Amino acid sequence: MADPVLATQGLEVGIAGHLIARCDDLELATGEVLVLIGKNGAGKSTYLRTLGGLLKPMSGQVLFGGRPQAEVKLEKEAAWLSQEEHLEFAWSVTEYVSLGRLAHHSGLSLSAEDRQKVAEALAMVDAEDLADRTVLELSGGERQRVRVARALAQDTPLILMDEPTTHLDLEHQLAFLGLLEKLKREGKSIVVSLHDVFHAGQIGSRFLLFQNGVASHASSLTKEKLEATLSVGFEPTESGYLVPIVRRTTDYAG
Repeated sequence: MADPVLATQGLEVGIAGHLIARCDDLELATGEVLVLIGKNGAGKSTYLRTLGGLLKPMSGQVLFGGRPQAEVKLEKEAAWLSQEEHLEFAWSVTEYVSLGRLAHHSGLSLSAEDRQKVAEALAMVDAEDLADRTVLELSGGERQRVRVARALAQDTPLILMDEPTTHLDLEHQLAFLGLLEKLKREGKSIVVSLHDVFHAGQIGSRFLLFQNGVASHASSLTKEKLEATLSVGFEPTESGYLVPIVRRTTDYAG
């Protein structure tokens, strides 16, 4: 039996010596999508950054294909898409997306395969028409799509995404969900944080819920679990979907 693409054992995550979350052990198989759900500050980004090697675990370990994190070349195992990125250089979009190919060779010149991967990545996010523009002149939504393309061009078995639908309009949010479904079918494993629980339920194979310093697994999103995790009321629609109950202004009056 093949080793899981990603596994964690006894993982505790935090920043600067401050424990943020104790996390259930994880084994993520090929083609699975793990969705992280929780309030801001609950530990989702810290968890992702720890998986990606940007933060050291406070306890426990992270394994890629059964090998400890310290023994692998991370850029070949996992592509990382952070919430925000400050772009200061006037790269063309093609040049920027090409940065994802640096994990596969030490030189700066691109092979024919590299160029093909870049073109495919741009097509996957509907950004071919942006190829010759500079990243500095893009809108927030265009820039986010291009950042996703760079992660796709890296062509790793695992993709880590922190709130990737930020800045995307509804059309491109839905297109992004379709892209995740396509990546699942192609065997990519994905760990992604999302605030939209409807989107999470549509795309997730399973879920990791962050609440009160603990990250616990869930195979489905129930009304009770969502309300406990997000401190928001939910009600089912006639079609069975859970939607949040909108608070009245007086609810904030204390």
